[in-house]
Amino acid sequence: MLSEALAAVDPARHGFFAGKAAVALAEAGLADDARAKITETLERWPDDLRARILAGDALTILGDAEAGLAHFQVALPLAQQDKDSKAIRDLSTRIFRLTRPATGETVQRRQPRSRPARSQRKGRR
Repeated sequence: MLSEALAAVDPARHGFFAGKAAVALAEAGLADDARAKITETLERWPDDLRARILAGDALTILGDAEAGLAHFQVALPLAQQDKDSKAIRDLSTRIFRLTRPATGETVQRRQPRSRPARSQRKGRR
């Protein structure tokens, strides 16, 4: 109801407000209501970037990382099309966090090169 009232004030951001409502429902543990709000929102605004991102956030909060990831992956081309660098960065971070190996798994990382302390390097100049 609140998202509908806010949308009356700023109709251009209706998808955003509805997405925020879905996130609030998910945070409150109302999974069925959150999923219903996500479905309703994306049926009305399937190409709304913010609604897609918030749908992914809500589903991730509910523990459905795969569905959340799917929404983030749909939103990324929308952000690229809009040339929204902040959204691209945020989505890339969300996608990375959901696709990287679990904490227990090892990831190949570059070893830092050994380098003498600055005070030891000064004499070599």
